[in-house]
Amino acid sequence: MKAVSIVIKGNEVSELGYSRLVESSKAVGNDFDIVRWDAITPDRVDDFMEISGIKWNYPWEGEVVDFATGLKKSAYKTANPKARMACACSHYCLWHESATTDTTMLILEHDAY
Repeated sequence: MKAVSIVIKGNEVSELGYSRLVESSKAVGNDFDIVRWDAITPDRVDDFMEISGIKWNYPWEGEVVDFATGLKKSAYKTANPKARMACACSHYCLWHESATTDTTMLILEHDAY
């Protein structure tokens, strides 16, 4: 298994959270290291979407049903839509890596202390 933490590079809160997460993991005796992974940030979302071919179709208001999957998608209030998209893109990158390399991954946020 590969344990990975998504960290916003240069963000004091995120960097501190990652440090505490690593310390906590060691303190409870986990037998794995947590690898740092630099998050996709809001300023990089548009480029990532273009390169990856991903199309954002989650609603900003109300809810919709994705008829292909049956998934009900409900809007999530956020002050910064690009930040929400960046978070999703970061997770997608790691899910994609896990699936395409057949690697089991534990994907953590920096504040998973």
